[in-house]
Amino acid sequence: VADAAALLLLGYVLLWNVMALPASPVRFSERAQSLAYLLGLDQTWSMFAPHPLKNDGWYVLPARLRSGEVVDLMRGGRPVTWEKPQPASADYPNARWRRLMMALADHPEYAPAYADYVCRRWNRTHEAGRAVEELEIVFVLERTLPDYRSSEPRPRLLLRHRCPPETGRARSGPELFRPGREGADPDRRRA
Repeated sequence: VADAAALLLLGYVLLWNVMALPASPVRFSERAQSLAYLLGLDQTWSMFAPHPLKNDGWYVLPARLRSGEVVDLMRGGRPVTWEKPQPASADYPNARWRRLMMALADHPEYAPAYADYVCRRWNRTHEAGRAVEELEIVFVLERTLPDYRSSEPRPRLLLRHRCPPETGRARSGPELFRPGREGADPDRRRA
């Protein structure tokens, strides 16, 4: 009985995938589709075809500390580097953080709240002389080209943010990224 059920479900998944093909003659009724959703058998190949994702990237969070030092808050306070981290997934503690950060590049309206969080988190765990005064949220965009090539990485400034004093409120400058605007210059350093 178990083998027959497994074989039946395997055939169902096969038909489900055939149904997802363009111009497929296979169609499931709404009731038959609900079985796939109920059992978690629904799946698509949209990650790979017909149009796989072409944009990739990583974040750099250059921050000026009260001491004048500039560090990357995305990498735990190490010196700022614009090189792609290996592996990029190591920047995120889990899949939820990865998803949030990938959404941030497309929704810069979330950037001020994220910047406040980063400031608070750093400043709570460091002495006053190493408190963050200002930070930038920069997304370094890298496009995937045909034949497994990658484009030259391009930094995009999403936000320049002044961290709130311990009792004040945050102030975000007019640097909020708008589509079509060029990104930050990675070689620029502020005093």
